[in-house]
Amino acid sequence: MRSFIFIIICSIFLGSAAYLGNMYIFQNPETPTRSKTEKVEYINVLTVNRTVDAGEILDKGSLSWSRIEASVVSPQFLAETNTAIGDLDKIIVTQPLAAGTILENQHLLHPGESGYLAALIGMDLRAKIIDVSNLADYANLLFPGDHVDLILTYVAGRRSGGGVEVVVKTLLSNVKVVAVTTRGKNQPKAATAPSLTLALSPKEVEIASLAEKVGSLAIVLRGVNGKSGDVTRTSGDILVRESDLFPAASQRSHPVSASAPRDVRMMRGGDLTVLTLPGRRKPPASLSPK
Repeated sequence: MRSFIFIIICSIFLGSAAYLGNMYIFQNPETPTRSKTEKVEYINVLTVNRTVDAGEILDKGSLSWSRIEASVVSPQFLAETNTAIGDLDKIIVTQPLAAGTILENQHLLHPGESGYLAALIGMDLRAKIIDVSNLADYANLLFPGDHVDLILTYVAGRRSGGGVEVVVKTLLSNVKVVAVTTRGKNQPKAATAPSLTLALSPKEVEIASLAEKVGSLAIVLRGVNGKSGDVTRTSGDILVRESDLFPAASQRSHPVSASAPRDVRMMRGGDLTVLTLPGRRKPPASLSPK
């Protein structure tokens, strides 16, 4: 009988030891279990709702509030408690961000901060101030981060009849605007001189600098790109001549050519007379009847 009672006591002791050992050995003491009655707190943080490229200016449409547990919020997160979307005007992203990424302070640069202009220009590009003829037309319409086409108008040469051939060429396409100061048409000339700064590659800087000496430059504002960062940086090949638009006027300006003068000898009695006749006038081959 005593042996039986001893066996029961040992079994109870061993079972209790096994249970307690499992509790302390296999359960992570650093992760306490959450009580079913404990209330979970959430907080709103700012996220980007699309893929964003480095050097891109964020607009309000690219930002969204997302709810996450307050316990995992980092001090670097832009949370509703310390951030207002209205305070993020013209901020630049310093690195590529995937859709859904929580914004942190290290991701952004505000106007006036060190490195803001360099981030806006982009890697391997240069800031070039361009003298354009129609900048006042875009007063209050053109902003940093917009994209434009650069149009060159120049005189290709003079015709022998006295006319000139005017050529219009799309010089550069889809170029980012870095800075712009405009003066409205009705503002006094004493106001700040209008200027436009574009982000160009070293080769494009050379092209634009030469074009400023050759003719007159103008800009055309482009629409929103279908895909962020899908910017083509090739020199345009669109070339329009005055003769393409007004072929009839070009034909009328062509000079009328003439054949070489001719000498005609005339004998009257014993006298020799030489007469020089002018060459016959004839139209250019392009106007000759077929």
